[in-house]
Amino acid sequence: VEENTTAHLVRDIEALRGHLGLERLMVFGGSWGATLALAYAAAHPRRIAAMVLRGVFLGSREEVDWYLGGLGDLVPQARQALGEGTAPELVARFYARVCENDSAAAQRWVAYENALMSMDAGNAPTAGGEEDPATAIARACVQLHYLAHDCFLGPGELLGGLEPIGETPVLIVQGARDRVCPPRAALELAERLPGAKLRLVENGGHSATGPEMAAALRRAADDLRARVEGKA
Repeated sequence: VEENTTAHLVRDIEALRGHLGLERLMVFGGSWGATLALAYAAAHPRRIAAMVLRGVFLGSREEVDWYLGGLGDLVPQARQALGEGTAPELVARFYARVCENDSAAAQRWVAYENALMSMDAGNAPTAGGEEDPATAIARACVQLHYLAHDCFLGPGELLGGLEPIGETPVLIVQGARDRVCPPRAALELAERLPGAKLRLVENGGHSATGPEMAAALRRAADDLRARVEGKA
């Protein structure tokens, strides 16, 4: 987690773009990837040709409160394993434990996310089997690092910095049944960007691999590529 912030990741993307010799990019990101795509676009608006965003997450405390609060009622066993506390308290507690290589805490944190994703896929909520301890620690550590620091974004910073890309072609593909990142964030984003269109997938959830979501994402990428290439 050293030298690992949103600003560092934005610089990494820009370095890769320069290394590949690309003038502009069509950026594709889902969930946290959508957050990062927007952060990059705000920092380098002239480098964005188009964007496909899925399961929009804006990095707000309200979204994290939902993730660890109301959403937990749908997976009570996994949520109970995290213990009592508000979202900020849970994040601080688990961040400290995981940073001390507490594999049991990392497993509980990962199990909660797995239960939510299983539910999102239409299955009975289940945490599944335990991950390798080192893998669980690495996965939980990075996620908690960002949550503990509000994704390294100031309040309202992400939405407030989008004016330079207002007319950029953006297709937001949002699952109507996405409980992890509910549609309200996608709706808010679509309202902020004049060049954005929201495609709501009726039976889609948070996962990009569900049949309807995968098909909608492929169509969105094809449509924007054709537009950027001047074919549509």
